[in-house]
Parts: sequence; structure tokens; C-alpha cells
Amino acid sequence: MQLDIDAAVQHLLSQPDVDPDRIILLGQSLGGALAIAYAAHSTYRQHFAAIVIDSSFSDYRVITREKMTSFWLTWLFQWVPWLTVDDSFSPAASVANLSPTPLLLIHGDRDSVISYRHSEALFKLAREPKQLWIIRGADHAQALTFKDVRERLVDYFRREIDIRYSPL
Repeated sequence: MQLDIDAAVQHLLSQPDVDPDRIILLGQSLGGALAIAYAAHSTYRQHFAAIVIDSSFSDYRVITREKMTSFWLTWLFQWVPWLTVDDSFSPAASVANLSPTPLLLIHGDRDSVISYRHSEALFKLAREPKQLWIIRGADHAQALTFKDVRERLVDYFRREIDIRYSPL
């Protein structure tokens, strides 16, 4: 997956009509977890004007354990992820390395797939500049279906690009 993101960024940067310093990386759910690890370690990280993560989780082992404990049949095996799940690209281990690139975490307070507590955990680990938007009434990956959230996000994009390119 990391190679897929890398190929997409390389392709984007090869386009003549793309400003290479105004790219905003947006990842949702599993894609958000991958985007955090990618942006933290990518050779292209200087091109990211901001990183936006929607409805993601903080740690592969933790989310696997949570899912296993939610069903009676797999509850007995909740210890297995600590032996079998590779946590090399854990968002929690990478999120602090995103700074000084602005980070925006978005999560619905009614997310039935991944608790918004994961975004809160990532927010605590991240360094400035960072923002956390907990969206009332949004389920998993639904925050951007709300018109006011989309408008707020567009304003955020404009602000981050203007800040990055304002004259000194």
C-alpha cells in the first residue's frame, strides 16, 4: 500500500499543471493510517501543504484487538494480534513526525467502526500544528457528507495554502 501511495504522489508531481508545494494528503479509515505513516517517512513530505485524516485508527494491534473483543467467538483470541499483527507502520508511532506539516484529524462521534478515541489518541501524540474535529452525529467516514464540514474543510485548505505561501 505504501508503494501505491508513492506511485500516486510521483504521478501527481509529474503533472505540469500541479503546483508541487500545494498538495494536501487526505486519507480515510485504513487509508488514513497508511497516509500518516507514508507522510512521516516519505521523501516527498516537503510537498505536503497539509495532511487530513478522517475516521482512522491509532494502532493496528489495538484496532485488531478491539474488533476481536467485540464478538464472543473471537474474544478468547484477543491476545493474538500482539503476536501476529505487524505494527511497523503504526500511525501512533509516526504521527509526531508529521510536524511541521499541519495535521487535521476528523472523526464522527457516532463512529460504529472505529471509535473517535483513536483520533483523540493520535491528536495527543501529534505535534503542532494540529487540529481535531469531532463531528457530532457522524458515523464512520460520514463527516464529509455534512455540507458544513465540507465548507469548513475547504476553508481549512485555503488557510493552510495561504499561510504556506504568504509573503514574509
